[in-house]
Amino acid sequence: MTDRPEQRRTNCAEVREELSARLDGERALLDDAVLGAHLVECPACARFRTGLPALNRRVRVASAAEVPDLTAQVLSAAAAPREVRDRRTTTWLRGLVAVAGGVQVLLGVATLLAITGPDLHVGRELGALQVALGVGLLLAAHQPLRAAGVLPIAGVVVLLTAVVAAVDVASGATSLAAEGRHLGEVFGLLALWQLHRRTGVASVARRGAGVAA
Repeated sequence: MTDRPEQRRTNCAEVREELSARLDGERALLDDAVLGAHLVECPACARFRTGLPALNRRVRVASAAEVPDLTAQVLSAAAAPREVRDRRTTTWLRGLVAVAGGVQVLLGVATLLAITGPDLHVGRELGALQVALGVGLLLAAHQPLRAAGVLPIAGVVVLLTAVVAAVDVASGATSLAAEGRHLGEVFGLLALWQLHRRTGVASVARRGAGVAA
């Protein structure tokens, strides 16, 4: 008597995994005869096969979980290092403008106190102009948004002073070393200009953000 090969037995987990794989179009791992025999013997797996297409459709069309919008947080985190650098640069510029303003006030006061004789009136006017320029620089350093108002006046004063100094040095009326004290005015003007550029752009950006909001 010839023995027939024993048919491979399967469990429910293997059968249900096979049914799901076939529904997804994957390669079959179980023989059709083995799968069919199990479905005949197991009513639970037969019901699973019957309801599998409907379950698959529900899973495919189910709405995805709502994901929070993190765009603002990501952009804010990316912009933070740049804002720190901008604040540090603005602080340095304010310090330079304040130093230049303080120097101008000191020079102006010294001029007012040192002038005697026939140059008294002219000297006092020059000293008052230096003090006024220094006070304007100090005000801009304290309130950077006011740099826009101080910049044109300071620019005219420094430009005219530089022109007069150049003419006097060229004519021999004074020496280059004596006019070197005006370098502080030039550096103060450059720092004031940079401070105005930074605070002006930041102010426009804040107003734009307020309008958008």
